[in-house]
Amino acid sequence: MKRAQWTRLAQADLAAIDDYYETLNPDFALRVARKAMAVGRFLADHPRAGPEIDSGIRKWRVPTTDYILVYRIVDGGIEVVRVYHAQQRWRPE
Repeated sequence: MKRAQWTRLAQADLAAIDDYYETLNPDFALRVARKAMAVGRFLADHPRAGPEIDSGIRKWRVPTTDYILVYRIVDGGIEVVRVYHAQQRWRPE
C-alpha cells in the first residue's frame, strides 16, 4: 500500500484550519481534516490524478470544501506539501 506523507508545513496548514474553524463551526473543521486525509490516501494510490501545476507539483481539491492539497509524487506514494484555501495565493509564481 502506498502512503501519503505530510510535510511539517502541510501539517501546520491543517492545524491552522482546525484552529480557525474550531469555534466558528467545529463540525466543518473536523470534516475538512477527515476529507483532507481521505484525499491524501486516494492520491497515494492514484498519484497522477491531480493536474500538474508546476514542475513535479500537483493539486487536488478537498471535496465539498474550498481547500486544495498541493502535493508531489515520491517513492512509495505522495508528499502533501501544503494545504491552501482556494482564495489564497497558492499558485507558483
